[in-house]
Amino acid sequence: MVMGKSQGAEPDQFPGVTDKYNAAGSLTQNSEPRTQNPELFLDIMNNPDNLKDLALEIKEAFNTISPFIEKHTAIVCPECRHLCCKDKHGRYDQDDITFLHAINEAIPPEQPERDESGPCRYMSENGCSIDRYLRPFRCTHFFCNPLLKSLEEDNAKLYRAFIDYFEHLISIRQKLLD
Repeated sequence: MVMGKSQGAEPDQFPGVTDKYNAAGSLTQNSEPRTQNPELFLDIMNNPDNLKDLALEIKEAFNTISPFIEKHTAIVCPECRHLCCKDKHGRYDQDDITFLHAINEAIPPEQPERDESGPCRYMSENGCSIDRYLRPFRCTHFFCNPLLKSLEEDNAKLYRAFIDYFEHLISIRQKLLD
C-alpha cells in the first residue's frame, strides 16, 4: 500500500458522487444509489474497443480513489507490525493480465523463486512502488481491520463516495472479465 504519497482526498475528490450525500453521509432526498446506465452499457458493448474502454474506466476509478486510500495507509500502515503486503498477493493472475493487456501495459515478469510469505516484491520504504491501477487486483481490494476503521471514521460523505466509486470499479472490472 502506498504511504504518504498524497495529501489526502477532499470531498470533491469524487466528482458527481459526493454531492449526492449530506454532511452526515446519508443520501440527499433527490439522490438515488448509483446504478448502471443501460444506454451506456449498450454503447460500450457496440464499441469495438470496449475492452480498452472498460479498462481505461477501471484505471480512472483507481486513480480517483487512490488518494483517499493513501491518506489512510499513511496513517495506519507505518505503525503496523503485521505484514499485509506479502509477495503471494503481488502475483498477477489471468484477470490482471487481461486488464493490463487492454490498457497496453507491460506484464511484470514472474519471480517464482521468491518466498510467497515474504514482503511483496513491490514494497519500498514508502509503501508500494507501483501505481494502484497496475497492482494485482487482490492487492488493491484488501483492507485490514485497522485500515477499514480508519476509512470509516473519515468524513461520512467522503467515505460514502469512496464506497460508491469502489463498487463502480468492481462492476466495471466484472464487465471487462465477462
